[in-house]
Formats: sequence, structure tokens, C-alpha cells
Amino acid sequence: MPRLKFVYSLLFIIACIIILVFYSVVGSPVSFSGEKVFSIARGEKVNLIAKRLEKEKLIPSSLVFQFYIKMINKDKDIKAGIYNFSSPLSIKKIVTLITDNHSSQKVFLVKAGDTLNDIQQHLREEKIVSSSSSLEKWQIKDFSSDPLYHPFFQG
Repeated sequence: MPRLKFVYSLLFIIACIIILVFYSVVGSPVSFSGEKVFSIARGEKVNLIAKRLEKEKLIPSSLVFQFYIKMINKDKDIKAGIYNFSSPLSIKKIVTLITDNHSSQKVFLVKAGDTLNDIQQHLREEKIVSSSSSLEKWQIKDFSSDPLYHPFFQG
């Protein structure tokens, strides 16, 4: 009987340690330099998201991420979008960001008459693109070379 009591006590202590380690991993922030852009496609599976987060070094463990998001029943609430993650971030914070529709996608209105240079400048002012980003990198094609282009659309 005392031996059985010892085994139960030991199992209880081990379970407590596992729970403490789990919650420390979930709540511990991961630091990285600058901002990281992370995209989630519509219908993307939790395990693929977790593996990519781990590969990008945004989380310490994909298994802990998967277990946590399923444990709190948020695995079906992941929102597709583009997210700008700033350091430091914990698994708990990432789950909140990707399930509560805090996507960093911004709405940007192109006004009639804006040139490509105007659009580029407005995007920089709104910090949607970096100041080093340029039109050449965006690969915007010239619509006048499009066979469906009609001079009617110039004005």
C-alpha cells in the first residue's frame, strides 16, 4: 500500500512538471529581429501552419503549438491572411492573432488619376511597403501591351 501511494505521488508530480513545462513553452516569448511576414492560406491545415511557424523560428515547437490550439478549441478558427509579427511573440499570442482576425492586411484605396509613383508613395506613407521597395520589384506589367487593352481605358 505505501508503495502504491508513492507511485501515485510520483505520477502526480511528473504530471505537474509536464503541465508547468507546457505552459512555460506556450507563454514564453520568442525573440527575433525586425518584423516577420507570415501568410496563412484559406483552408490550410494546422499541422502545416505549425511546421512553417517553427521553420520560420516564430515558435519553439510545432507539436506544442498544435496541442495548444486544439486544447483551447481554436484550431477551426484560424483566419487566412497576411500577418506582420513583431518580436517578442509567444505561442499564446500567435494563436490569438491568427484566430481573432487580427490580420495585418490593410485596405488601400487607389484614387482615380493616381499614377504608379503616387500609389508607391502612398503605400510607403501608410507603411504597407517598406521605403526600399520599388515599382521595379513589384513586376507590374504595362497594360498597353495586353491584347485586350483598348485605348478607351486610357482616360
